[in-house]
Amino acid sequence: MEVKKIFIKILKWTGIAVGSILLLMFIIPALFPGTISEQVKIFANKHLAGKLDYKKSHLTFFRHFPSLTVSVDDFLLKGSKPFQNDTLLSAR
Repeated sequence: MEVKKIFIKILKWTGIAVGSILLLMFIIPALFPGTISEQVKIFANKHLAGKLDYKKSHLTFFRHFPSLTVSVDDFLLKGSKPFQNDTLLSAR
């Protein structure tokens, strides 16, 4: 009887932990989409010689679970000097 109670407690706490992690993976991208999107844009522009821009981004852990997936709308990548006015890549 004692082993059964311990096993049920372990299963219960494991279920709560896994459920909490999954809930956080769903809530965090929904709560901070603008902040994460801006940080991605700042990081990319800091490390690229050209200019990266996009209008909107979508973050999810569940499209390619468990990896964080970022999708962007109206993507634009401009060249570096001396081609800073040329568009290298543009996508909707």
